Formats: sequence, structure tokens, C-alpha cells
Amino acid sequence: MVEKAAFLHTVESEIAAVRSFLELLEREQQMLLKGQVDDLTDIARQKNGVAAELAALAAQRDRLLAASGLASDRAGMIAWFDAHPGDSEARVAWASL
Repeated sequence: MVEKAAFLHTVESEIAAVRSFLELLEREQQMLLKGQVDDLTDIARQKNGVAAELAALAAQRDRLLAASGLASDRAGMIAWFDAHPGDSEARVAWASL
């Protein structure tokens, strides 16, 4: 069975990466609204980096689910939470994702 701490850490890392991505999107939107197109290449590079991080974290979460014999989909997540009913931290973190 997957260690709860590893699972929680992965989900919390995903949350942080999603927040970073959203911040970049907001910066990009403001730049576009102001006609500041010179730095868009840098924003695109940063977004690509965060997108790659998100993909790696999702793959890590999938591996953790698979290590518990669970599918890497919504049903697998529900099964993981059912197997760890006392782990409210991970449940809250996942809900915020």
C-alpha cells in the first residue's frame, strides 16, 4: 500500500504547480491586454516548464495509485480515499485541485 505521506506530497505539489500555471496565465493575459508582447516568449517558456512539471506529477500520482493496485482515474482516486478514510488532508488537497 502506498505511503499516505508520499501521496499527500504529490497532490500538494500538483496544487502548487497548478497555482503557478494560473499565475502565469494571469500575467500573460495582463501583458496581452496592455500590448506588452515582447515578453510573451518568456511566459510561454515558463508555461511549458510548469506544464511539464504537472505532467510529471500526474504520472507520479498514477504510479502511486498503481502501486496500490488502483486505476489512475477518478475511480482509482475514490478507491484510494475509501482505503484511507482518516486521511482528510489528502482528501481536502485533492478537492482543491
